[in-house]
Amino acid sequence: MGNRCAVSHLSCLVTTSYRPDVRVQEQAMQVARILKLPFVDRDKQSLEQMYSRYMVAGVVVVSRIKTSYHCPQGEFFFHPDKSAMRIKEIKYGKTDQMIKAMDLYPGCSIVDCTLGLATDAIVASYVSGTAGKVVGIESSPIISTLVKIGLKSYEQQGKKEVIEAMRRVRVLNAEHGQYLAHLAPDSFDVVYFDPMFRRAKLGARCSVDRLRPLADHSPLERVNIKLALQVARRRVVMKETRTSQEFDRLGVDFVVGGKHSPIQYGVWVVGNEGRIW
Repeated sequence: MGNRCAVSHLSCLVTTSYRPDVRVQEQAMQVARILKLPFVDRDKQSLEQMYSRYMVAGVVVVSRIKTSYHCPQGEFFFHPDKSAMRIKEIKYGKTDQMIKAMDLYPGCSIVDCTLGLATDAIVASYVSGTAGKVVGIESSPIISTLVKIGLKSYEQQGKKEVIEAMRRVRVLNAEHGQYLAHLAPDSFDVVYFDPMFRRAKLGARCSVDRLRPLADHSPLERVNIKLALQVARRRVVMKETRTSQEFDRLGVDFVVGGKHSPIQYGVWVVGNEGRIW
């Protein structure tokens, strides 16, 4: 049930961009305190030099415009492009299969147990609206911190509805099994899992792959589905690839997904007495 990360966040450090001002320096030191990581002055060191000199797998870099995680695979920083595109499609009447699987509407409450890049949480926040509630649980301290900073600080003209949806997402750094175990029954309408990005797509290069060394690679366990069914008032939903055997292994009630989409959603309906485990 534990969230096993390929790289401990303790094999990282925090620094700044070149020639930081006082605000950036203070912000970087604050991030280091939050993450309980060493802060190192950047001076004129390249990231490659820092990997080697301090024997770390990654470096969190704070600059005037963003806070990002760097590793040999590349750079990750929060950006809501994918969620913005999906929100735009929803506004134009296109069916979002995740929203359909959740049976989501304004005023709903959702806990996203595998927050990651927060794309799904932002879309859920947009649909649930100001009367709804979205909580994102992320086991990686670095991912949760970078996403939390991004959700609170990202600004771009022309994306007011996306920005408002982002600001409503609450981020918690926790292991989802432990978090669910401490919740009262019927705490949320929907409990959501997206354990997909433990597997890399062949030939794919994206921000998810850059986070892979920090990510939880353990499969979803049935005990956590049972916890989720106690916490949820209506549904538990899991995202997976069409070719995955996880839906059969975990015994979903039914599957939702586009006819040609590589992504599908397994759904458990709260109160289904006919389920056999």
